[in-house]
Amino acid sequence: MLVEPYWLQAQCHWHCGIDIPLDVGTPLHAARGGTVLYVGYGLLAIKATPTQTDWYVHIDSAHVPIGAPIDRGNLVAYSGAKVPAGGSLTGPHLHFEVQEGALNAPSTSLDPVPVLTEAFGPSPGNLTGDDMLPDERQTLLRDDTILSGSRLNTKAVDQALIDLAAQIASLKVDVAALKTAGPTGTPIDLAPLEQVVANVQTIVTRIETALKAA
Repeated sequence: MLVEPYWLQAQCHWHCGIDIPLDVGTPLHAARGGTVLYVGYGLLAIKATPTQTDWYVHIDSAHVPIGAPIDRGNLVAYSGAKVPAGGSLTGPHLHFEVQEGALNAPSTSLDPVPVLTEAFGPSPGNLTGDDMLPDERQTLLRDDTILSGSRLNTKAVDQALIDLAAQIASLKVDVAALKTAGPTGTPIDLAPLEQVVANVQTIVTRIETALKAA
């Protein structure tokens, strides 16, 4: 079952890799051969080509050291629930990411599905197959509805947050203008400031609506 797919669209929610639910301690085998580039807390990176790096994120432990040569299918790590930057997860899973740049950089991330498909074959799972329990099928169908954009969802929240940041920046400009206004007693036009405040309130309402619908 897929937790969250690769998702990369301008001005929308983005997800640079693919999340696959796995129990802590599940053996992880290399999707591609290469050389171990980095090993850290919850992280393993394998340089698969001169320009591409495969990242295995949230791992519990690595099975290989930095510099080790890797062949496709080699045991390289064990899955876990460690967050490299700190924080928490919704549950243990593997975040697999293919990068031509830095980890979690949207502009240089590549769709990891072709790499996984070439290594392990296409997934037999689907939204209606008999390989899922009823509650699993219901959850997946609900998530598919959200990700398809047929209802207010995290994309709407993310876009609203982008708009909110822009309005806050505008608000800061207006406040700065007030501080440098004319001599005391000079009338100040507050209409632009009042409009920004109204815009912020509208965006907050959009966020609250999206969260209730998600």
